[in-house]
Amino acid sequence: MTADPWRERLRAATTESDVIEAANKYLASLDPRQLAMLPLRCRPRVMHCAHDVSSYAFDLVGHYCDKMDPSAHLLQSLATFLTDASIRLSEIVSDTNARQATAPRHKLAP
Repeated sequence: MTADPWRERLRAATTESDVIEAANKYLASLDPRQLAMLPLRCRPRVMHCAHDVSSYAFDLVGHYCDKMDPSAHLLQSLATFLTDASIRLSEIVSDTNARQATAPRHKLAP
């Protein structure tokens, strides 16, 4: 699968679980031999929550990689996808909070 269908999955995600599932499946689809060339800090890990996605994206974006490094393209692709996933998670949380803020509140009977 190319990155575009994976990004489409992110755009279509409506819950935190959808985004985390897409991220885990994307990572599982990558070539293990290429992943083994990545620095330890940048190797994929299983995502369990939004924090896992955000912290992995941060690790990837924060890693300096010389363009001549054979893993540079993979690092850039991973960083882009995980950053997109982190942004989608923020959008979902923001939408959820907005709906909750505008939902009618029911008074409890005394």
